[in-house]
Amino acid sequence: MRFHGWSGRCVRVLGLGSLLGAACAGQGHLAAPPSAGEAVYATAQPSAGVELSALEDGTVEVHIEGELFTRVHTDGRIPYLHPVLAPGGVAMTRGFPMEPGPLDARDHPHHQSLWVAHGEVAGLDFWHDPACSVRLMDEPQIHGATLTLSLAWIGPGERTVLREERSLSFGGSAEERWLEQTCRFLAADEGVAFGDTKEGTFAVRLRPELRVEGPHAVGSLRTSEEREGKAAWGQPASWVHCTGVIDGQHLSVALFDHPKNPRFPTRWHARTYGLVAANPFGLHHFTGSPSGEGALPASVTEPLVFRHRFAFRAVPASSGALTDEALNAAAARFGAARARQER
Repeated sequence: MRFHGWSGRCVRVLGLGSLLGAACAGQGHLAAPPSAGEAVYATAQPSAGVELSALEDGTVEVHIEGELFTRVHTDGRIPYLHPVLAPGGVAMTRGFPMEPGPLDARDHPHHQSLWVAHGEVAGLDFWHDPACSVRLMDEPQIHGATLTLSLAWIGPGERTVLREERSLSFGGSAEERWLEQTCRFLAADEGVAFGDTKEGTFAVRLRPELRVEGPHAVGSLRTSEEREGKAAWGQPASWVHCTGVIDGQHLSVALFDHPKNPRFPTRWHARTYGLVAANPFGLHHFTGSPSGEGALPASVTEPLVFRHRFAFRAVPASSGALTDEALNAAAARFGAARARQER
């Protein structure tokens, strides 16, 4: 594991005992993050070697078997991952606005590759508003294949509304790369809630070709409930799968909701122009229910926990797309692996 500093601060690299102690000490530091687990797809080989490197410019690089998978950025308005690469260095997410590619649409500049944000938290808009930010509050912690970030959701006037501990565990094989993301939220004050809006939450913006509609689009979008394209928007599902053949390769992105997440199976803010986001809160927009019905309060003492897995696959076009059976098996493994870790 390489270490190159962290914007002038040291990065804490902890043994398991130290990590457990640090993660449980103090308000806002919750449970220890999971270690990297098995690959998400039923067709994948065992997880390859993972190396995390903290760089001087404030990013953390993730390499798998010597190939760059992603960089975790924490010095902007919100943390985000960019680039996100499948095996062979194939880009899976849109470059705009960070590094615009020639085919990228210039819409929605707040869509930053792979990120977490929500359009109404204690009445504040962390999805769009430049005055609202999610900031790193302590040195990142690296333990094996897992990166843990201590974050604060801060609005105008330096008002902190949420504290969050986010762990990102990475893995891969010859065919795929994946990350498992766990977000643990505590309210800074009583009365803080994730509001009822479609604008959020656990999100990825796909590369242009993986869109269902628009210039250069060759992609498809399907859910565990057999809904496709526009019909997936606002509907509940345990997974969403986006796929397309590009330059002779079958590329796919799969997002999995965890059975223990609140309101599982989540609803999806999944757009045919390339946005895919798990959003269990936006019931008013998704179902036409009374405004506010989808709001979910955050406690000041008991963390509100969400777990998701993002998987990125690149294989020869002759290999074909993954079947629903393979994706269902992967979803079941995701749930079972987390259950074993929590015993």
